[in-house]
Parts: sequence; structure tokens; C-alpha cells
Amino acid sequence: MNETEWLGSDCPYSMFQFIRRNASKRKLRLFACACCRLVWDMLPDNRSRTGVNVSERYADGLVSKEEMSAVQGMAALALQHAIKERTSLPSLGMISSKHLGRDLEDQLYCAARKEDAARAAKGVARSTDRLSKLAEEMGQAAGWALCSTGRTLAMIKEFRARQARLLRCIFGNPFRPAALESTWITPATIELARMIYEDRDFSRMPELAIVMEESGCSNNNILDHCREPNEHVRGCWTVDLILGKK
Repeated sequence: MNETEWLGSDCPYSMFQFIRRNASKRKLRLFACACCRLVWDMLPDNRSRTGVNVSERYADGLVSKEEMSAVQGMAALALQHAIKERTSLPSLGMISSKHLGRDLEDQLYCAARKEDAARAAKGVARSTDRLSKLAEEMGQAAGWALCSTGRTLAMIKEFRARQARLLRCIFGNPFRPAALESTWITPATIELARMIYEDRDFSRMPELAIVMEESGCSNNNILDHCREPNEHVRGCWTVDLILGKK
């Protein structure tokens, strides 16, 4: 993969294969969590959502393995509930699709999505060191949560494009690593970046660009990324750079 392909790709799988060897465990876990957040509305069970929230904290070293194990157990129960919900409905194999009522088809679709999303949430709550494999699996599981039962190709393409944008948000441009001048890192810059990260308030990223520019930052890659309208997530390479996170 070259720089042009990385910047323009809508294929998260090929991008992930390229980046995985040099990625930190923290960023790999945060990518997996971000994939789960793409299907957040498919995680109505609070035990699944807690699994993702705690996993993010674990990535930053704020949670013990014991707490992660307990959360994984709760996320596993949420998955069991989602599986039970799906299996309680007639399967597509038992009923010809042309005889399916619209309501039943929608129920099957929603149940399948919830099961796959719950599986992804359980996965990120694992306190494993095999983060490269986990991040790949969770990205795929979240993708299945969207396209279960064969919804439109356009939906699948859009989801993959969103995952590709997540990879660029978290890992930046690996062909042109950015560096910060010490004079750009002011107390105001650090405080704003910290609030954005801790509050997950990425709507303030353009504000961060203004503060950086006022401190003398002239790196267009940094400033342009802060102004990027696409979604930002924890692990965002610009915020990480300012906060000294790997």
C-alpha cells in the first residue's frame, strides 16, 4: 500500500493489514471499540455498552484485568440474551423469504444485528494481549451487525468507508508522521485536548485547530485533521500527539 492508496482507500481490511504490525496495543483496542461505537444503537443492553466503555479505560491503563474479566462476563450474558432473542424467532431457513411478512423480516434483521453487535462488545472486553487479532475480529463483527440478513450493498460500502475513516483518524498518515514543536504545546492546548478526549467531545476539534494555530502551529496535516468534518474517536492521532499518548 502506498500513500495515495492509504489516503483514498475505502477498504478497511487492506488498510488494517498494512498498519497492524506497527500499531500499539492501545490504538488497536481503541479501533476495536470505535467499530463497536459505529453500531452503538444496536447495543441496547447496558452490559454490552459497559464492556466497550470499560475497555477504552483499560486501553489507557485505568482498569485492572480483574475488573475487565468481570465486565467481560457481563457482556457475555448480554450476548447470550441477544442470541436467545434471535433464536426465539423463526429462522429464514424455515420460512421462504417470499412468504415472510415485513414485520417478521424486520424482527429477524434487528435480532441478527443485535447479536453480532453484542458479540463485538463482548470481544473488546477481553483482557487479551492478542490485540491485532481482536481488533480485526471486532471490526468484522461490527460490520456483520450492519449487514446481517443481506441488506443493501450501499449500506455495507458506507460502513466499510466509515471504518476506513476511523483507521485514518486513529493512525494518521503512516507515510508522513507528524511532529509537534514544543512551542505549540501550551497549557491551553493540552487542557482543551484533554477535555476533548475525556469527554469524548470531538465537536470541539475545530476549536483545537484555532488554539493550535494561535500557539504558532503551521503543520497543515495537524490543522486540517482537526478541521476534518468526519467523525473523530478516542485514539485520534492529533489528540494523542498533543497528550503524549502512544
